[in-house]
Amino acid sequence: ENTGVLAVTHLYSPTIVRFGALWMALLAFCPKFNALCGSIPQAVLGGVGILLYGMVTSTGIRTLVDNHVDFSQPRNLCIAAAILILGVGGAAITLGTITLSGMAFAAIAGIILHFVLPGREKI
Repeated sequence: ENTGVLAVTHLYSPTIVRFGALWMALLAFCPKFNALCGSIPQAVLGGVGILLYGMVTSTGIRTLVDNHVDFSQPRNLCIAAAILILGVGGAAITLGTITLSGMAFAAIAGIILHFVLPGREKI
């Protein structure tokens, strides 16, 4: 969500982000603030979630475009498709007591595919 908030507010100063994090940590111990947050309707939270995750997605797509990722190459298309489907589709994997789901699972799968699929550029 942090990426989405930064994209919406255009406040990229580490000092402001640290202050906001400290403020939220302190407010977590305030029962009245917790009750206020608990009274927010699910529809409003859903709308905010759509906005924030949409901003994260848009930022990721902009990064791909800015770095001139060539989606005419099947390798790049396969990696991007796998990440999108695993992340959006809610896929999950359990390894012992650890469960990876959503974006965490999609990111790790993308990294593994990057190193496993042939055609990777040599650095």
